[in-house]
Amino acid sequence: MHRTKRSIYAHCAVWLCSIIALPLAAQDKHDKPDKQAATATPQEVARAAYGRGVDAYSSDNYKLAHEHFSLAEEAFASPNIELMLGRSLMKLGRWLEARTMLQRAHAGSTTPKYANTAKLAAEELALTEKQVAHLELEIAGAQGEDQLSINGTAVERSAWTKPIDLDPGLVRIELSRAGVPKTTKQLVLGPGDKQHVALSLPAPEPVAAPTPKAQPKQPARAAALEATPTQPLDHAPPAQESRSPWLRGLSYALAGVGVAGFVGFAGFGVYSHDHYRKLEELCPGDTECHPSYRWLATKGQTYQTLANVSLVAGSVALAAGVTLWIVTLSPGRAEVEVTSNSVRLRGSF
Repeated sequence: MHRTKRSIYAHCAVWLCSIIALPLAAQDKHDKPDKQAATATPQEVARAAYGRGVDAYSSDNYKLAHEHFSLAEEAFASPNIELMLGRSLMKLGRWLEARTMLQRAHAGSTTPKYANTAKLAAEELALTEKQVAHLELEIAGAQGEDQLSINGTAVERSAWTKPIDLDPGLVRIELSRAGVPKTTKQLVLGPGDKQHVALSLPAPEPVAAPTPKAQPKQPARAAALEATPTQPLDHAPPAQESRSPWLRGLSYALAGVGVAGFVGFAGFGVYSHDHYRKLEELCPGDTECHPSYRWLATKGQTYQTLANVSLVAGSVALAAGVTLWIVTLSPGRAEVEVTSNSVRLRGSF
């Protein structure tokens, strides 16, 4: 029975657009242009953010103070800003980060102008050192593929034999190796504590060799027939017609581009959300924002645009890849024609 060939002419661009819902970018009250923000120098931006951070710190709002000081340090770093950043981190209980920031403040205070800053940074560093906890690890039988993590953060192999500084509190240590149950230990470190922890992994269980199965005895006639050489066929069976290999490869490539587009949409969306969230924290309610924070709204809008473009491009590529892959599942011929404004698929089944 002869198969009836049907030709399919599909404008994939129109079909794809019908199934993709483009996200509408929400308008933010901070997106209005500000001529003063465009003319603000980095020093002015840092000075304004530093003043807001001092006010928040004086009001015991250390989280908001840290946000303002971080913005000031990003605009124009100075030992005074780094000193206040370290102090706010100390109030938040983030002693390791505070120590790093105070060390930077002390190292940068080499001129007479910052003599008092250097003195205050040294005093705060002494207090910080008393709060940092220290952990020493002893790992028996370590192998090259072993992995160590503390509180979910991987520890480099070179640091296993050195004291590890940690913030006081609950500490979870995990030692793992492929094919072996991992070893986990939990402990609580107090301010300034020094503890020694020994770790080891259990030996892998031996794998028993499979028992060979006995072959059933065959009748003499069946064995004789099996020993008779098979005559070659005069005509080989016709090979099933299949799609061109390049078409399936193209479908995989388009699917990969689509997945990358969705990943880009998620990443840029997170960046955009973080910038707008930080702007809302700095300018709550109907409070008029200082011109120095205009760059947060601009970056948020840029990341939002990139997220929308990534979603559209990823959706189009993924839908096209899936379509081509479905076409390659059935025997026949298929041709793809790509123009400036459409993708045409012509095939027969």
